[in-house]
Amino acid sequence: MTDEDYEILLRALWNSVRSSGNTRTKIGQVPRLLISVEYNEREEFQYGMLTDYIKLASANGKTEQEWSGPSDYQLDLSLLQQRLEAQQSRTSRIAYCVSPDLNLAPLPESWENLAYDGTTS
Repeated sequence: MTDEDYEILLRALWNSVRSSGNTRTKIGQVPRLLISVEYNEREEFQYGMLTDYIKLASANGKTEQEWSGPSDYQLDLSLLQQRLEAQQSRTSRIAYCVSPDLNLAPLPESWENLAYDGTTS
């Protein structure tokens, strides 16, 4: 796979969530966060499940069962950021795309914003 192929794949992943609303179970789904970790050539290390390093916390006192959208929770990526920074020498690029309605702290400046929706935050 070329670098261009990979960029096409990432864009397709982001856009396909929104355009796949052709069944009852997918209606209204929108992409919220995409993180791409690219390793250095010949690197044998892998982080594994990045979602293991992400936490959700209530943004307005509602219980998790009461959450109905992203305004009800905050996404805590601090543990993920620590994990990625600790192994920074093994990666060549970290890129992301984030929905503007997602509530999270600013991401590191070293991470590249893919801005597939034209968003810059």
